Amino acid sequence: MKIEAKYLSAMLDQLVRKYRTVKEKKALENIAEEIGLTREYLYKKIYNPISGKDDDELVGLRDAHVELILKNLGFETFQSFKDFVDSPLSEQIRSLAGAYYLYVRRNTKEGALLRSPMLLFENNNQMMLTLHGSQTRYSGQVSCAHGVVSMNIQSEEGKFFHHIYQIGKVIRPHLLQGVFSGVTSTFEPIAGRAVLRRVDEKFENLSPAALDVEKLISEGTRSEKLLGAYFRHYPENNLRLKRSTSFDWSDLE
Repeated sequence: MKIEAKYLSAMLDQLVRKYRTVKEKKALENIAEEIGLTREYLYKKIYNPISGKDDDELVGLRDAHVELILKNLGFETFQSFKDFVDSPLSEQIRSLAGAYYLYVRRNTKEGALLRSPMLLFENNNQMMLTLHGSQTRYSGQVSCAHGVVSMNIQSEEGKFFHHIYQIGKVIRPHLLQGVFSGVTSTFEPIAGRAVLRRVDEKFENLSPAALDVEKLISEGTRSEKLLGAYFRHYPENNLRLKRSTSFDWSDLE
């Protein structure tokens, strides 16, 4: 396979961002071993050959090696990676593409943490999302500006939510903290905290669940204990209005 230098440079950029390192010899050797390539592959077969080349100059690589790199980055084909690089969307919002688990605390006093699979993907030069609840499927659009990620999410039945997550200038974040607002199944306004965690699994293999907060804290892994502690207390995580009956000052009593 012959690939233009600009796409190979983009591959290296994505790899060093994923592994939170820099594009230099030792770091690339460590990444190559992590991927399953020979230690010197990324540096000798990609970094050196593209150094000083124009963006459109070609470099030949074996298909199997390219596929291994792309799979590590979450791309099924070189064409999908090429489309990602050529997208008019900002680099930051493009880096959000992938599978996630969304966590929100159920709006009850009992400590139940709701986990829902979410997929962020690019379509027609827009970042879109699919969210699978335990019974309801949602879709929506994602935007990124002024250091926050904004999501408008709606089901076919008309139930909707709005999420905002802090991102700053980070590329390819692993975990995002945010807040949501929306309506319950009985169409009452609610709001609360939310956490979005990137997962290195196929979206179709993810499943929704209701997790016991106390069990997470006492029996979970380190990350599960942190989630449990974060969502443990109702007042810190959930906001719900008092019932409106007369829609005057008496509703605030």
